[in-house]
Amino acid sequence: MEQCRCQSDIVIIQGDTYQKNVIVDGVFLSAIEGVYFSCGKLNLSKKLEFDGSINKFVLILSSEETASLKPVVTDYDITVKFEGNKVQTGVFRGKLIVSEKNNPIHPEAI
Repeated sequence: MEQCRCQSDIVIIQGDTYQKNVIVDGVFLSAIEGVYFSCGKLNLSKKLEFDGSINKFVLILSSEETASLKPVVTDYDITVKFEGNKVQTGVFRGKLIVSEKNNPIHPEAI
């Protein structure tokens, strides 16, 4: 594999929906069985969805998923699984930040 890119650090705000595009370059997309996000400290692993309209894999975390995360600065990996059970880490120990929502919208403003 030539390259797997996640274009910046991952910064998640508790309770917000989160979406990040991941690009896998240098391989035939048909050879990829799955792309996975994992963070041991958050005990979180997730298979990324493939968006054929943009030819990218997408990490999507719902607001329910992010609401339960504790504030932390840690790391994550993006792992690519290929046909024939071949596995390669595309992003190793990328920076991940979970921040507490400090300025919520007041119900009367909605």
